[in-house]
Amino acid sequence: MRGIKSLFQPKRPSAAVSYQDVWGSDSTLPFGHNDDAIAALALPMVQACVRLRATTLAQVPFKAYQNTKGRLELMSEQPRLLADPSVTVTPSAWKRQLSTSADLWGYALGIVTSRQGAFVTGLEWVSPENLKHDPFEVGKVAQWYRGGAPLDPANVVVIPSALVLPGSPIGRAALDGTGLTELANMARKLARDTFESGTPRMTITADRPLTIEQAVQIRDSASKNWRANRPAVLGAGLTVAPLNLKGEESRILETLHHVRVEICLAFGIPPTNFGLSAGPNASLTYANREQNIQQLMFESMNSGIVDIEEIFSRLLPTDQSVKATTAGIERSDLAARTTSTVARVAGGILTPNEARAIDDLPPLPGGDELRSPTSPTNGGPQ
Repeated sequence: MRGIKSLFQPKRPSAAVSYQDVWGSDSTLPFGHNDDAIAALALPMVQACVRLRATTLAQVPFKAYQNTKGRLELMSEQPRLLADPSVTVTPSAWKRQLSTSADLWGYALGIVTSRQGAFVTGLEWVSPENLKHDPFEVGKVAQWYRGGAPLDPANVVVIPSALVLPGSPIGRAALDGTGLTELANMARKLARDTFESGTPRMTITADRPLTIEQAVQIRDSASKNWRANRPAVLGAGLTVAPLNLKGEESRILETLHHVRVEICLAFGIPPTNFGLSAGPNASLTYANREQNIQQLMFESMNSGIVDIEEIFSRLLPTDQSVKATTAGIERSDLAARTTSTVARVAGGILTPNEARAIDDLPPLPGGDELRSPTSPTNGGPQ
């Protein structure tokens, strides 16, 4: 039971600490140590969170728009940076690489592989395992190294995670500094030792005093027979009683549940997305699944999507900008989405072609004009 109690009693700092103390002072180790990210990914709950965020981002279309007389118009021919930026993986896998790197290491670093004039057309993400950098200085471009070799800063593109500390152009990994990886491994090891032990959890009681040597001999003899799946023969005066593990099992399961919920919260993901109740009175129902999707986008995805929009826009000509369309991710069902779209077109918020673009439908002739809410075709005054 001592091991279980230690899971619920973390050491408290003896004095006030600054964020530098929490995160560490060595700027060349963005996740504490390079192997911490891989160790975190070994946890099934971390895999699930990283996979959910990566697959969600992969479904978000990023489109380039041309600024024409103050109005943004979707470009008929999309820049290669958005349409097909990598020669090694598909555009969808490319976005999953970006998301996974930012989640595990706190940033994604891409190396420019091709340009059209001064503008980027090809970009490949590289593993932060082989990356280091000089100490960051405010107002100066960071010098990065890959395998010890310096990288040309003009060919380096960095996208940070959501948690960006002052004075640093990169973010922090979702689990960095939380201790959840260590806590999860402790709980899993304790559960494995408890439930997979080859020896039953029992006590052997003697009706007379025993020396230490006698007690050890009886214990080892019984354990050897139990592990060999043979019945143990005990002498007179010895009785066997199983330990009551219900309380211990309950605490282990409670710890594992607590760790999984905390991991979800670290990634900004509603625990109910994975069938976990966030509290004793919480429940997962069909009615709140739509709220889960909206909460996932708002708390976990949107800030990173905005970063991508802004950084990619910098890589294109100044009269072009990148915008993401998240309506396809946030939509719940066809009926509700259709009703909303029809209302926005009728209300003069969207043009018919803008509404069609949400579902990747081609434009129609005459569909680029906003409809007046007072138009007779929209039920307005005759």
